[in-house]
Amino acid sequence: MPGNAAMFLGPALSLFAVATDAYSMHQEKQREQKMADIRHDITSQFQSIAKDLENQIHLQLWEFEQQVYGEIDKQIAAARQHEESAIAASNIWVKQLAEIRKDFDLILRYISKATENP
Repeated sequence: MPGNAAMFLGPALSLFAVATDAYSMHQEKQREQKMADIRHDITSQFQSIAKDLENQIHLQLWEFEQQVYGEIDKQIAAARQHEESAIAASNIWVKQLAEIRKDFDLILRYISKATENP
């Protein structure tokens, strides 16, 4: 009977070793899958954070552009108003100068007539 036990024990131990290896491989596969899932979750979180940061940067850039362009628009409007006022004032001066020149011509004609007919 000891021979029968050895004959049974050898294949049983082999079967146990195969089962243990299969179980270890299964556990290793589960650990690898968990690690892959965790890596995927971390990557997804980083992508989400990156997208949020990108959106925040775009928003801040838009706000900055609106502020800067708004200020530039105000300065352009003020400069335009100043130039329009200067042109209007210049036109008034030109008109006044033309009136003075006209009056001066009249004075010169008057003097010429006065000196021709003593």
